[in-house]
Amino acid sequence: MAATVNTQAIRVDDDVIPRRIPMTVEEFKRWYDREAGRRGEWVDGEVIVFVAPKTIHQQISAFLTVVLSMFVGEREMGEILPGPEMRLRNDRSYREPDLLFVAQENVGRLDEEGLKGPADLVVEIVSNDSVRRDREEKHAEYEAAGVPEYWVIDPRPLRRTFDAYTLTGVGEYEEIALDGLGRIRSVAIPGLWVDPAWL
Repeated sequence: MAATVNTQAIRVDDDVIPRRIPMTVEEFKRWYDREAGRRGEWVDGEVIVFVAPKTIHQQISAFLTVVLSMFVGEREMGEILPGPEMRLRNDRSYREPDLLFVAQENVGRLDEEGLKGPADLVVEIVSNDSVRRDREEKHAEYEAAGVPEYWVIDPRPLRRTFDAYTLTGVGEYEEIALDGLGRIRSVAIPGLWVDPAWL
């Protein structure tokens, strides 16, 4: 029998503090049901319950999925996956990025549940309930796990930022600077650039 979870979040000003519910990974797997609207991430014995994304979040995710899929697919560089499960830290963390890229040499780590280990590029789109999670918790976890490139897109009014990070040789993220035309050039997907103004 799946665990019953109160998915109600707590609002503080513009930000939302997501519900965190103690649960075993087995309970999480039984509880999780995307079609029924039960979505979240399991980290160190807790489920972080997702709040339904806003329209702008879904539009950006859909746009990037199409653009990146076309670029990567045409060049046979790997796989672009929207909303997959990414298992990190010896299966102590089941993250669900908004979008990820798995390079051709790493597609063997994909299985029916998602990706075992770090993706080559992870994209997170910030919502009111994910600010701290995306900018602090996941930033630190993805850096430690060796995710080579991490994009954090914040489409919320009065913010509208696109921050991209690449992993240095000492295993720390550094921000990818805009090129002379104001674009972000991906390191993980050679030849790909994105104009933040598109988003």
